[in-house]
Amino acid sequence: MSPDISAKMKKLSSILEYWKIPLMVAIINGGVVAPMSCYGWLFSSIQATVNATAVQTGWIGSMSSAFSVMSGPIAVVVESHMGYRLTTVLGSTLCAVFMLLSSYVSSFIWLLLFYGVGYGIASCLTLHATLCTLFKYVDKSNRSRMTATIYSSISLMSMLLAVFYERIIPAFGWEFSLRVTSAYVFLLGVPLSCLLNPEGNKNKTMKMRSVSMQIDVASSMGIRPVDHSNAAGGDVERGTIPSISKEVAMEESKKEMYSSEHRGWLELIGDWRAWMILIAITVPGMALAAYWINTINYFESVGLSEPAILLNVTIITASEMVGRLALAFFGDKFPLKDVNLNILLNLVFVLVTSVLASLPPAPVLVFCCFLIGVGRGWSNVLLFGVSADLLKGYSPDQSITLTMIGIGLGFTLGALPTGMIVDATDSYAYAFIVNALFFLVGATIFVLLQVQRRYAKRSNERRVQHVARRAPKISEVEGEAYVNHAYKDG
Repeated sequence: MSPDISAKMKKLSSILEYWKIPLMVAIINGGVVAPMSCYGWLFSSIQATVNATAVQTGWIGSMSSAFSVMSGPIAVVVESHMGYRLTTVLGSTLCAVFMLLSSYVSSFIWLLLFYGVGYGIASCLTLHATLCTLFKYVDKSNRSRMTATIYSSISLMSMLLAVFYERIIPAFGWEFSLRVTSAYVFLLGVPLSCLLNPEGNKNKTMKMRSVSMQIDVASSMGIRPVDHSNAAGGDVERGTIPSISKEVAMEESKKEMYSSEHRGWLELIGDWRAWMILIAITVPGMALAAYWINTINYFESVGLSEPAILLNVTIITASEMVGRLALAFFGDKFPLKDVNLNILLNLVFVLVTSVLASLPPAPVLVFCCFLIGVGRGWSNVLLFGVSADLLKGYSPDQSITLTMIGIGLGFTLGALPTGMIVDATDSYAYAFIVNALFFLVGATIFVLLQVQRRYAKRSNERRVQHVARRAPKISEVEGEAYVNHAYKDG
């Protein structure tokens, strides 16, 4: 084999090795979360079978969606005892079990418990554990790409499942459809969950990065590492730090992996940044809920024909899928990173929502539908990376949980202001003006957080430069203490 072919094979092997975990996570969540997005196809059949009202039938689906994102604290407790892989196995197994149980009941209460609560919590266990695994496996710059890959698989699976449900439900009923879906999750999702173990490669990377970080911080202070083997009698020259032994490197790698988790949940609750992020996710999420729940009703209220409504809904769905795929494949090449891109997305929604407050011309409406679809596809994907980026010093588990709670609150509360205003005015004009203000609130909060972070970063850099000028005068103990302090602060 020629050297060129060998090098290409090695490169391909490394790429496949890197993408193995993200693709496994994408396939698992595609089977676990996608059925939740297709509940609308089950709606009429379930309503007829259990003899429930439209509100009760809709409540079953809304409860599963709410629990799938708001059960993050439950997932954290389970993960602390079982780890990410076993939590993923448990979640995917429970998803299959609860969908199977739901297909054998004909009571509203039991469906609410099995499909609404049980399936919702189980899907949250899977989604939360796989996102935490992914955030600790990939580099920070690739988090949004990988999250977009997961949500793209969910969108793709939802489209395929919708075609399947459309043909199977009229012929065999919703019960048989849920059983087939349960079998898919159990036969494919559970085995892949058992193979989800990226910790080996990640630990090696963490140890190397830990040693490099200590040396970089020490160098910035003018302190050079020395080798104990060359120091007579164990004396160490003033203005230097001891060389890092294997045991120290191992200990520091553990600190890097777990020190952020030492900042507990009580600290997160008391951190004003966490509350600002929660508000910045929840308030725009309330406005975004209207583009999931009230879209068709809005089109009907402005007098669009059925073919026009179908066209616009198709554009929204297709552009949502295209937007997620674009973020998955080209996210690292965007000139704006997660936080700034999310700010821009909120501002675009401010413009689109303001335009939709009055009936725009048909070409403008089509373009607005395209932007709505892309925005729906990007919104949830970007928020996970944004929270992890802004909440430095906390673990990915905590930032992911906070994000999921914010998204859940947004969807849970979002239908209330829009519905109340539409019922009072019989128009979406005022409701969309209020929603535009909601998006503006989110953009403003994220801008303020960005300004605060940059100010804190510059203040820390000035402090480091000040200490660096004093480096020749400080002792080894002082220098090492400062290195450790700066290291913990990131």
